Amino acid sequence: MNLKARLRFLTALLLLSVLTLTAQAQSEPRIQNLLIELWPEFDRPELLVIYRVELSSDTPLPATLTFPLPGYIDAMNAVAHGTANNLLTVNQDEIEMTYRDDTLFLTFSTPSPLVQLEYYDDEIITRQGQTRAFDYTFTAPYAVESAIFQVQQPAQAEAFSLNPAPSNSFTDSNHLTYQVIEQANLAAGETVSVSATYERPTEALTFELLTPVSEHAEDIIPVSIDPPQDNNIIIAYILTGIGAVLILAAAGHWWWNKSRRQSGPARRRPNRTSRRAHQAASTQSQSNQVKESATAGFCYNCGAALRPDANFCHKCGAKRRE
Repeated sequence: MNLKARLRFLTALLLLSVLTLTAQAQSEPRIQNLLIELWPEFDRPELLVIYRVELSSDTPLPATLTFPLPGYIDAMNAVAHGTANNLLTVNQDEIEMTYRDDTLFLTFSTPSPLVQLEYYDDEIITRQGQTRAFDYTFTAPYAVESAIFQVQQPAQAEAFSLNPAPSNSFTDSNHLTYQVIEQANLAAGETVSVSATYERPTEALTFELLTPVSEHAEDIIPVSIDPPQDNNIIIAYILTGIGAVLILAAAGHWWWNKSRRQSGPARRRPNRTSRRAHQAASTQSQSNQVKESATAGFCYNCGAALRPDANFCHKCGAKRRE
């Protein structure tokens, strides 16, 4: 083989190698957003670790993922994939847990770009009197574009210190404070360490000290103290109140008309000489009015208009007088 042929062969081999490496790099999963939540002494006297993973849009799906975890973890609290509001638990027989060199390699397949992992670390928190401390280390399984470490301060914790220093903090609806550390552009295999120390005068879990007591849900969403208002119930109360007012108004109007009919027109007070005559005339006039009302189609009891063929009053039930 002459020199020119050898150069052509080496060039083709080099190009093939580059294409192979490019194809492998394109098929390797990449993490666009990663949220790691660390909750010490929340519902166990341990550290609850939660991974919320969003794969990049160019990651082929389904994707097989492998996460390196501490080698003393013998069980996962949750492995799930799906949408933000509809996470599906991965079947136990679809999860592979391999131990090598003091590291647990958790492997499973996901058809969704959203993945969530949870486990309890029962060895990481150290205690000396009221002083607590832990040193958490994360190893990126793949390239990570944006990583956020969110550390929850336990209830009644004092002198809480975090390293590296948090970029910001916030308080949730349960009045728990979270310290936030942000990292960007982590390479596969790169590690990030988060250390925390604090004082705590109680052994009670944060879960037990919440008011009202909330529950650690599977999706790890903080519980809201105030339940949402049902607009349909509010509208029903308003309509019921309006109906009650209308009924009272109608009853008052009917009572006023009844009292007016029974009282009759106002009369002047007769003098002593003609009092008896006026009383007799008034009595006779009222008797004639009752008779006229009965024969004219009005109820003698309540004054309601009667239908020509009705034998009883449709409002008060009194029998019609003949």
